[in-house]
Amino acid sequence: MSRVQLALRVPDLEGSIAFYSKLFGTGPAKRRPGYANFAVAEPPLKLVLIEGKDEEAT
Repeated sequence: MSRVQLALRVPDLEGSIAFYSKLFGTGPAKRRPGYANFAVAEPPLKLVLIEGKDEEAT
């Protein structure tokens, strides 16, 4: 199965994890400081969250 991959820079990683966990009904597949990713079955999606401010390089 192929998945769409979407990477988002977010200012509040913990808040974003809580939001997307509730939205997709699953927690992150991987977590590191400043990073989390979700492997969502339906819709087939790999969602990557990277903590940072707009002007920061990621």
